[in-house]
Amino acid sequence: MVLLFTACHPKTASTESDEIVGNDRDAHGCIGSAGYTWSKLRKECIRPFEVGLQMTDVQHVGATGVAYLVAVGGNDSKEVFLPSGGESILLLKKGKKWVDANEEYTLREPMDGSYELYDAEGVLLFKTIKP
Repeated sequence: MVLLFTACHPKTASTESDEIVGNDRDAHGCIGSAGYTWSKLRKECIRPFEVGLQMTDVQHVGATGVAYLVAVGGNDSKEVFLPSGGESILLLKKGKKWVDANEEYTLREPMDGSYELYDAEGVLLFKTIKP
């Protein structure tokens, strides 16, 4: 007669920490993995792709990254979320255009009702599709 004995090893503690999905809140409490980011303009967590106007990249043909333009109520300020991520760009009305605090970006509204985002050198970066 042959007897076979086996034993299971007890589960050992993982050396990697267990991550909980959706547990990636930023300093403002926004959950990045769910698409939320902080809006300086609205003072709340938003999904720019739900509340903003999509702006296409005019510098890179076939680019898949898009920017989003967010506005609230009046026409005095706007906010742009670039595809590179990071903090949004807050733009304040200055004459017939909107400019960020460092004058690195300028937003213009041509006569056709679209919006165009330019860099400091005047190069067109992004444009909304005519509404």
